[in-house]
Amino acid sequence: MSKAAKVWLITAGVLTVLGGGVFTGALAANRWDLNTVDFKTQTYEVSADFKKIKIDVKASDIVFAKSNDKKCRVEFYESENIKHAAKVEDGSLNITEEDKRKWYDYFVPFMFKKAKTTIYLPSNEYAALTVDAKTGNTDIPEGFTFNEIDIDKTTGKTYISGVKADRLCIDTTTGDISLDSVKVKGDIDISVTTGDVSFKDVTADGDLSVKGVTGDVLFENSDAKNVTVKTTTGDVEGNLLTDKAFTADTTTGKVRVPDSSAGGRCEISTTTGDITIDIGKK
Repeated sequence: MSKAAKVWLITAGVLTVLGGGVFTGALAANRWDLNTVDFKTQTYEVSADFKKIKIDVKASDIVFAKSNDKKCRVEFYESENIKHAAKVEDGSLNITEEDKRKWYDYFVPFMFKKAKTTIYLPSNEYAALTVDAKTGNTDIPEGFTFNEIDIDKTTGKTYISGVKADRLCIDTTTGDISLDSVKVKGDIDISVTTGDVSFKDVTADGDLSVKGVTGDVLFENSDAKNVTVKTTTGDVEGNLLTDKAFTADTTTGKVRVPDSSAGGRCEISTTTGDITIDIGKK
């Protein structure tokens, strides 16, 4: 065995021992209990009026729902060491999170339950929705209208269905993005590092832009004034509703788009993947 290989083996062994020591210390701090995290439901009643919603959390699924009694409330299913709060300030419903975990909690990841934030809204229309989250899925169901939707996440799926907006922006690192029956008066901007992006019955009066690294981009009966898709690895396929002037390029893959120069711009590029786009409703 070479000297370099021996050095690597010794280093790996030392790191393994150190990691085991930290893990053992964390378990000891938790009294050797792998299931010490207790979850409870906490509900905040919101009486003040608001037109904006701002959510700033680290690890929680976020779900929107219509209120049956025309009153706003926010329901948190949360752990004992990560607390949430909801209050109205300057016409904005602000939802925040306070992380009270000790150092050893980060080394004992046996949390089989998952935090969840459910927001019951009494009105259908709001000025702005801002979501800043680290980990967790986001679900916005049909029936809501926002002037602006801005979602910035690290990890988690995003699903928006039957929603109207003036502008829609989603930026995520890892997680699929699905838009279904969404109508946008302005632009749609999507940015994702790893994850599929799908549009079904989605229209934008402005531009639609998708920037990705790894993942497929799918269109079904969707359209915008101009469409731009730039990705590294993944197929781009589906159908748009109106004629477009196409520019399509792939390094490894096949290209099949209509031979058309009419309508708005449709620029699609991928390094590895097929590009297949049709025109007309399916």
